[in-house]
Amino acid sequence: MKLLSIIKYLILAVSVVLAVGVMVSAEGTAMQGMFLDAVLYWSYGLLGATVLGVIVFPLINLVKNPKGAMRSLFGLALLVAVLLIGFALSSAEPVVTAANHVFDNVIELRLSDVGLYTAYIVFAASIITIVVTEIVKVIRMR
Repeated sequence: MKLLSIIKYLILAVSVVLAVGVMVSAEGTAMQGMFLDAVLYWSYGLLGATVLGVIVFPLINLVKNPKGAMRSLFGLALLVAVLLIGFALSSAEPVVTAANHVFDNVIELRLSDVGLYTAYIVFAASIITIVVTEIVKVIRMR
C-alpha cells in the first residue's frame, strides 16, 4: 500500500508542476507552448494508464475469482448500455458557430454528443443513487 501512496503523490506533484508552469509562463511564448505540450502528453499518459488499469485489473480479478465474473460482466454490460443510449440520443446535425462557421464533421459531432449524454446519464444516476441511499439509511434507522 505504501507504493500506491508514493505513486499517487508523484502523479499529483507532476500534475501540479505542469499546471503551475502553464499558468506562470507568459502567454504566446515558446515556454507556454512547451508546458501545454507536456500537459497534453501527461494527460494522454494518464488516460492510457487508466484505460489499461480498467481493462487489466478486472481480468486479473476474473482469473482469481471466477464467481465474481458475473458482477464484472454486469458492470460492463451496464456501461455498454449507457454508451448505446448516449449514441441513440446523439445527433450529427451540423452546428453553426458564433462566427458563422459551419461545423459538419459527423464523427466529431457524434462523439461529442455521446460523451455529453453519457456524462449526463452517469451524473443523474449518481445523484439518484446518493438520494436513494440516504433515504434507505433513514428508513433503516427507525
